[in-house]
Amino acid sequence: MKRGDDYPRGVYRELDVGESITSLTSSGEQCAVKLQRAGDKSVTMRVGDREIDLPLGHFADRTLGNPPGDVVNMVAISGLRIGADVTRHFMSRSNYAISMVNLKHDARIFVGPAEYPFFPPGSHVFPVRDYEWNFGKNWLKSVVYGWHLGVDLDAEVGHPLVAVTDGTVLAIRHFDTARDIEDFWGNGLALLGNDGLVYIYMHWDRLAGGVAEGSRVEAGDDIGVMGRSGFDSRKNIATHLHFEVLVIRHPGRFRFAFALEPEVLPTPNRILSADTDGHVVNPYPYLVEWYSWSSKAATKVRLAHGRS
Repeated sequence: MKRGDDYPRGVYRELDVGESITSLTSSGEQCAVKLQRAGDKSVTMRVGDREIDLPLGHFADRTLGNPPGDVVNMVAISGLRIGADVTRHFMSRSNYAISMVNLKHDARIFVGPAEYPFFPPGSHVFPVRDYEWNFGKNWLKSVVYGWHLGVDLDAEVGHPLVAVTDGTVLAIRHFDTARDIEDFWGNGLALLGNDGLVYIYMHWDRLAGGVAEGSRVEAGDDIGVMGRSGFDSRKNIATHLHFEVLVIRHPGRFRFAFALEPEVLPTPNRILSADTDGHVVNPYPYLVEWYSWSSKAATKVRLAHGRS
């Protein structure tokens, strides 16, 4: 398995209906990928001589759960991994949706070689330590502040949060419960991974000692604990980590920014500044991969200690 700079990473591409791109398969052959349709909750792709329909994500209630491994918005076909992230139908009038999605064409898709994981094995870990995960279906769900552009991971207040990969703490937002109005965001931390992606942690209660803007962390390092910052603790909202993944061309310009648009939404809207030249992507496929790695590692530890 390749590692480092020569690792064959997939890419996100924007396409208009009828537009094609050419990508290399796992065997190094060229394969044409064409956007046939971009609908309300799905896209239709032609990959080589085959046509497939892909949903944009999971659309279900958190009480139903779903088994990790169920990556419905991505499939392996003709030596490629093809995924659908978002279409124009999920852009609203709010600056939040427009800036965070930052979609200029009909749809955003992911294309990469099917043979390889998203990242070199062992380079990333699941963001919640010692976790039993059964839910990942709220990417693109409609919520009070617009569209939900991340995945929520439920746990109790105080549950440890860890760095998903080696990187640098890019930005921190502290929410003052006594002063700030309920905004459904709360405390935020942005981690710039060595892989070039930016990982967002929201609602945490407190940070681990020594974690500050500019801090270097390694995969699995404690960065803080789960909390309920940003929304009234009396509300019937599960305690959770709101986790996002951003593709940003100029990560050094990233900051937590908000805007009030009372004519559009009742809450302060988070804005991804245009000068970052970036967009949010569905973190669910990545989380599934990291959870699989973490689960296998935990199993090895149990077996090493004579437990089953």
